[in-house]
Amino acid sequence: MARRASTGKQSRGERPRPHPVRVAGTLDTISASRTDILLRLPDGTTVPVRLLQHDPEDLRALFARRVVVSGMARFRASGKLLRVEAEHIGPAQAGDALWEKLPASRPSRSDPVARHVPQDEKTGVSAFLGTWPGDESDEELLEALKAIR
Repeated sequence: MARRASTGKQSRGERPRPHPVRVAGTLDTISASRTDILLRLPDGTTVPVRLLQHDPEDLRALFARRVVVSGMARFRASGKLLRVEAEHIGPAQAGDALWEKLPASRPSRSDPVARHVPQDEKTGVSAFLGTWPGDESDEELLEALKAIR
């Protein structure tokens, strides 16, 4: 069996964890027998959704209308959305426009919040404070502090 070359992405064991999401879009594709539907976002992106409770009659009433889906987002090892497992689907309200975007994976605990960037005299703290500590003695420093009071 051939193995895929490493892409530097997370391995199958490091797949991003599912998390609760809400997505609003137009109900674009439904099926009488399958529990999978597609939502189309305003930018044209489609969101695959698997319904936990499938009622074709309820879906028919929502077809081609703006809906909001609540459920758990599941992701591929690459971090891309696999599907939303929907616990609820219903008509969208005016305030649901906030949810008209593709759900993103959350960073894993091993992902750094910020990366270390080396600093020199022209970047970071030195750029606006100057060098610290300087070559002053403690006495010179105390005198300078008294002078600025």
